[in-house]
Amino acid sequence: MQLTVREKIIQAIGEALSRIHPANGFQRAYRNVLRGRVDPSGIKSFPSIVYFDGSETSEDVPHGHETLDMAITVEVWVAVNSPLTLSEELNVALGDIRHGMLADHTFGGLVLHIAYLGAEPNLGEVAAPLGMVSAMFNIRYRTRYGDPYTQF
Repeated sequence: MQLTVREKIIQAIGEALSRIHPANGFQRAYRNVLRGRVDPSGIKSFPSIVYFDGSETSEDVPHGHETLDMAITVEVWVAVNSPLTLSEELNVALGDIRHGMLADHTFGGLVLHIAYLGAEPNLGEVAAPLGMVSAMFNIRYRTRYGDPYTQF
């Protein structure tokens, strides 16, 4: 089955997130990298990364190609079992995600540009040592006009 350029990019993002590990210069090892929205109660080991694609917009260009912008959200779920506070753990995780997503800002030539749009922490319930930070990215890429399978 032939993959769309969009799907190739999403798979490359998963591969990049899977490489986040101290052996590769990151602060933490992440136990799971999961694609798609998940119910946090289904996550059995922490810290875990969840990523999913969102909306896409197209900018038609009259030169045989179209430029597309795709939203990607990366969540990191952490449970505190260290001397760090939940806020500190989430900031470490956010640093790892930004570093992992922006290390190769073209994902091997698949994308024109990736932009970090911001983050939103969720510190959870006061009594529970579980929290999440959500980081948003914009991925700009190009295909042949009307052909989502062919990179331009």
